[in-house]
Amino acid sequence: MRHHHPNRWRRAAAGLAALALAAAGLAVTAPAYAADAPARQTTVDVTAASQADGLKLHVTGAGYTDLPPAVGGPTAGIYVALRDVTVSDDDVQTEAVVTAYVPVIVGGAWTADLQTSVDTLAADASYEVIVWVAHGYVTDASKLATQPVALTDAQHEALFPTPKPQPVTTVAVSSADAEGLKLHVTGSGYTDLPKASTGKDNAGVYVALRDVTMTDEQLNADTTAAPAVNYIWSGSITDGAWSTDVVAPVAKLDATASYEVIVWVAHGTITADTLLDAKAVELTDAQHEALFPATDPGTNPGETDPGETDPGETDPGQTDPGQSWKTTVAVSSADADGLKLHVTGSGYTDLPKASTGKDNAGVYVALRDVTMTDEQLNADTTAAPAVNYIWSGSITDGAWATDLVAPVAKLDATASYEVIVWVAHGTITADTLLDAKAVELTDAQRKALSSATDPGETDPGETDPGTTDPGATDPGTTEPGTTGPKAAISGGSTVKTGGKLVVSATGFAAGERVSAAVHSDPVSLGSKTASATGAVSFTWTVPAGFATGAHEVVLTAASGTVRVPFTVAAASGSKTLTPTAQVTCTTQTVPATAGTPHLSWGVKSSFVSYIGGGIANGSVTASNGAARSGSTFTWGSGTDTLASSGQGTVSFPGSVHFTGHDGALETTLSNPRVQITGARTGVLVLAVNSKTLEGGTVSNSSITFANLQFSSASATGGTASVTLTAAGAEAFAGFYSAGESFDALTVSFSGARAATTQKVCYDADGNRVNADGSAYVGPSLTASGFAVNTGGAPVAEAGAGQWGWIPLVAGLLLLTVVIRRATAARR
Repeated sequence: MRHHHPNRWRRAAAGLAALALAAAGLAVTAPAYAADAPARQTTVDVTAASQADGLKLHVTGAGYTDLPPAVGGPTAGIYVALRDVTVSDDDVQTEAVVTAYVPVIVGGAWTADLQTSVDTLAADASYEVIVWVAHGYVTDASKLATQPVALTDAQHEALFPTPKPQPVTTVAVSSADAEGLKLHVTGSGYTDLPKASTGKDNAGVYVALRDVTMTDEQLNADTTAAPAVNYIWSGSITDGAWSTDVVAPVAKLDATASYEVIVWVAHGTITADTLLDAKAVELTDAQHEALFPATDPGTNPGETDPGETDPGETDPGQTDPGQSWKTTVAVSSADADGLKLHVTGSGYTDLPKASTGKDNAGVYVALRDVTMTDEQLNADTTAAPAVNYIWSGSITDGAWATDLVAPVAKLDATASYEVIVWVAHGTITADTLLDAKAVELTDAQRKALSSATDPGETDPGETDPGTTDPGATDPGTTEPGTTGPKAAISGGSTVKTGGKLVVSATGFAAGERVSAAVHSDPVSLGSKTASATGAVSFTWTVPAGFATGAHEVVLTAASGTVRVPFTVAAASGSKTLTPTAQVTCTTQTVPATAGTPHLSWGVKSSFVSYIGGGIANGSVTASNGAARSGSTFTWGSGTDTLASSGQGTVSFPGSVHFTGHDGALETTLSNPRVQITGARTGVLVLAVNSKTLEGGTVSNSSITFANLQFSSASATGGTASVTLTAAGAEAFAGFYSAGESFDALTVSFSGARAATTQKVCYDADGNRVNADGSAYVGPSLTASGFAVNTGGAPVAEAGAGQWGWIPLVAGLLLLTVVIRRATAARR
């Protein structure tokens, strides 16, 4: 007798049907009796990682069917736990960080959430999630899965922040004698300082000598009650380091007291948040005796020692202190880091009023080339190699001290220099200029400065501020025929797919636009404005699937072109795609795009320099889409377009806020609109909010701030001179008069593109590929108004394209024939 096997026929028919459906590009599910038990899959996602929330994990499982029995009883769900990988299976129930019980598993799937606080975790430990059968212990039979917990660098830092460097203060006694106590105080690690008690960004630190019995509240109420208070301006703090001389006259000291030096954030009061450090002042017996040599035990401490001149009165036989301002200049160091001068003053009492007519608030101390005029320094204090501000509260009995630090890049080996002192807050005039002292450099000191670097250029051994240190990477090559820009890849010249490529360059002209692209198939990285030092940096994430092998970044600007080679390597675990033999290419239309408007405008460079200089001691903040780029500001991506003639209006988001003189000067310019009204004419409309010099405010949300005169204007924008209007002068709180020239502005467009055609290729499975069958990496294409998905079909269509139905129909016909034959065979 012949036996038939209907199940065999059914399985054959199902297999052929699956092949037909697969050829049509549709997913199929094998019959239940043909499927093996699915493998268990466990996934761990980090949903939160911070000191506040601790570590939160979302764990999911699939394929958890046919579980083994628990130890000592039937299966009753599963346990999911987080453990240190060094914890053994035997100890996991008692030493797991956190455990969750999942009583119900539906179709082999389950979820669990694990959460624990930071104090239960260790920064140097590795963790994993373990799953085993409940209820019971972990054995080889009951353990179902383990899955590592992978934290990103950012998540690990959020859980275990790297400790910030703590400020370190040292106090050394320079002298202790009948004139008083002089301390040399230095600080290091003074970076990332908190805000002042007023809520404003810190502007340096205050350094005070006080009796240890004096409370913070007493010192806040009257800083003159302390024997000495100095102000260290933020501009004189270099890499967190500063130094000052604290001088206290004997008349303000008490022989029976103990003293300390404290440091807190300026400008504000002492609070728990702003107090940065406190150091005891240790006096030897000899120093104490030198300070108080003739103090009679019966004399009331704090009184003037008989026989000494009463502080505040002119010493008989001496010139009136108001006419004897004395300044000394000593060279502390002269090397590759720059020139450091220790400048002290005495007799600085009864100072004249500032040039503004206001009472003096201290003095400015500047280092300048002797050929620099007072007018030049008044116009731009940042042109001087160094400018410090000595607050009147830190001048004790006419005495003060400060360290002027000038980087080599701001010095000229052939120049002669002097230190000048004038009344703050104001400009240099015949009445306000108090003293000038020549800086005497030895031949060795001058040689040490001149050999460090070429005059006026950035020290080659230092990274240009604002750019990534190229490290030991291959420097870029300058385009033949040029000697300008140089560039390098940070972190090495090999970048894995998915990693970040950072290229930094120097040597471009200040303020010029630099564009960057990756070759050989060009990928634009956009364009940026070079900084005041000619530096620019671009960051690009290498997309997955990007062609591995040799490439280069090309940076191009008017001043030159530089090329930097690099290599793309496949990321660990990535799959290599095998080109498909059958590739079909068609030509499709890429629609035109109008492009995005951009605005570059520096407002007024002399005003910006004044705000950031040692006189106004202010700050410039760009926000809401605006950003500071070198000597100019870029505003957010604009809206609207210009006609082919160049006429029209483009609007930009963004705000630039100027503040100085401890808030007395405050102006905000925001939301600029450029209206091009003629062939070369236009206006600049701004929202302006200013504080007047009289203390009032001027506010206008739409003011015609300036008239524009374009050199040429077209649909792609143009560059225009900017002249302040009368309304703009009033809105600007009268700082400048109508007709004043401001910095030129430039309107440009990026991404503008005419309609083009593009060859688009797909493999036999409908995946977008290059013409040679390699993986395609590029932007999505829109053709004839509809989007194209990765399978090559319009998004509006669900399923296969029209040609995909042919193998589907063929498969169904084949399935019908097979079933009929199977039925006939059973008869």
